[in-house]
Amino acid sequence: MKSIIFTFSVLLGLSASYAQDDRYLTEVFTDSEIEITTNVTYGSNVNFMPASAGGNDPADLGAAIAAIMGGASLDTLVNFIDLKMDIYQPKQTVDTLTERPVILYIHTGNFLPPAVNGSPTGSKDDLMAVELCTQMARRGYVAIAASYRHGWNPLLPDEEDRTKGLLNAVYRAIHDIKQAVRYTKSEAGTYNIDKNKIALFGMGSGGYVALAYSTLDEPEELLLDKFIGTDTIPFVNTTISGPISGIGGLLNAYTSNGETDEIHACVNTGGALADTSWLAVGDVPMIAFQTIRDPFAPFEEGIVKVPTTNGSVVEAFGANTFISLANSYGNNDVFRDKNISDIYTSAAELHYGMKYAYFLPAPNDSILVKEDMDGMYPFLLPLGASRFANQGSPWDWWDPTSAIALVEVAPGITTHMAASVSNPDMSETKCKTYFDTIQNYLQPRLVLSLDLPNNIGLEEQEIAGLQAFPNPIKNNLTIRSDETIEAIFIYDISGKMVKKLLSLDKNYLIVPRNDIESGVYFVKIIAENGNSSTLKLSWY
Repeated sequence: MKSIIFTFSVLLGLSASYAQDDRYLTEVFTDSEIEITTNVTYGSNVNFMPASAGGNDPADLGAAIAAIMGGASLDTLVNFIDLKMDIYQPKQTVDTLTERPVILYIHTGNFLPPAVNGSPTGSKDDLMAVELCTQMARRGYVAIAASYRHGWNPLLPDEEDRTKGLLNAVYRAIHDIKQAVRYTKSEAGTYNIDKNKIALFGMGSGGYVALAYSTLDEPEELLLDKFIGTDTIPFVNTTISGPISGIGGLLNAYTSNGETDEIHACVNTGGALADTSWLAVGDVPMIAFQTIRDPFAPFEEGIVKVPTTNGSVVEAFGANTFISLANSYGNNDVFRDKNISDIYTSAAELHYGMKYAYFLPAPNDSILVKEDMDGMYPFLLPLGASRFANQGSPWDWWDPTSAIALVEVAPGITTHMAASVSNPDMSETKCKTYFDTIQNYLQPRLVLSLDLPNNIGLEEQEIAGLQAFPNPIKNNLTIRSDETIEAIFIYDISGKMVKKLLSLDKNYLIVPRNDIESGVYFVKIIAENGNSSTLKLSWY
């Protein structure tokens, strides 16, 4: 029985003697070996929330601009806000690496605080942010969850005004994350960071920021027709807001600390790219996760919808478009050339080239997932009864009994109730199930993008004398080998783990069927010496 070649191990909780070989590809540190440094101030800048929320009203900002042009100092005229980051890392007392890669997580939230944005989520402290960053630290990364500035009005009646407000909020967030990157690099010695291996991970609204950060690099890219008002004035005034670098501008306080804002990979779950003209040959590798029927961010090309009001904002391009371009430009060749082959890649590829029913009226009532889309994992969820009943962020997770979840956004409607419309079965288990797929599809590609040590593309060292029978299986599976078996992991065809057996220390064992349903499964068997084999078996 020939085993299928996998490009990574799913080793969990096994001895560190060989788990370290799979650092990043799997979790090699325990929770007790992780430490979190919270609320580190990485920058301070103008607060664009209303004065009633500690910020500045538009009239105050207008007066400040006039005063600055007359020679006054910005920080004496308006209210500032401190920007914070939480730093998750393996304890330096247990981690031997002195230069470690960074994942900088950019949270969701529609560029407004939780509750104001109509949702219980939208900060670096979201339960899903904590979970994701903890998982990254357990894999050996330094994971950083950074806050960024909020502030715009989605309730403005004019679409052009909404577009202007949102674009400026995104632009300020890009400046904030650039400051976070520069600050992170300045603290490389403190946190044992490799300045040349930094990836952005944007979720939801943070996905827009990560994608824009990675592609917006020329001033003229802000002067496309859709970014200019009917009065012929650009929505983003760089004289006021500052250049793309985020250094300078009448209402921007960031200054250079001698570090660059260069990053080396971009990951997004949700969100979209503002314009395909921003994407160019030589941009960083991109890895994207998006639901095919995302009601807020277009999967291909379409109008961004605001979750607070479901109103239209601006045309943008989803993963089905920009990953295809990134691949055609050769930007993703660093992992595409490896021809990664595993169950998660296979699950993603099942959707490539497929057409699915869509939530728009005819003739746009179907959508085609493009071919050859390595780098994009498209999630297919059931078609909702209406556009906004479809799920865009099934990995979201919050406490439905928390104070923020019980805030009413309309009479009798709490943020929990509002957010549950597009995530009706939200739970910790659901979040972690999606994260499992995201991590296992992401990590081989991210490891290659960041040029981290790996054995991707190498064949498994198969277990000597391995036998697994019968196949197909009616009840229990029998396994025997010449080597001591340490662990067994069983995955269904979609890549979901359905069973794991650890610390077995046996050469012969019987795996009970229990609640394994009929179907095809991948059974990964790991020996005590690190050798492993993956078998494709069936239960009937």
